[in-house]
Amino acid sequence: MSPFLIFALLVLLGLLGGNLYDMQKIKSALNKKNSADAEETEQLKAQLKKMQKRIENLEAIAAESPDSFREQDNPLDMIEVSFEDEIRTENEQKVSEMAKNKESEL
Repeated sequence: MSPFLIFALLVLLGLLGGNLYDMQKIKSALNKKNSADAEETEQLKAQLKKMQKRIENLEAIAAESPDSFREQDNPLDMIEVSFEDEIRTENEQKVSEMAKNKESEL
């Protein structure tokens, strides 16, 4: 083998090795980003559930007694979310009954 051929092979192997190393670094960075994105997605899902429960609670309050809500000293206490299922079902029943009453009035 000629020295020129050996030198050319060494240069090609060096370039190939460098490219493989760079690819591994990029893959590692992407994996870290994907795991961070998955964690953020879970946090956003949890926040969305909290907001949905708060909206349900607000709907029940607004349908039940809009005047008494305005007259309270601190109406924000009334809209805080409770994660108990029985309160949720109670609010859903109240809203349903009020909707039926409104429909019968029309």
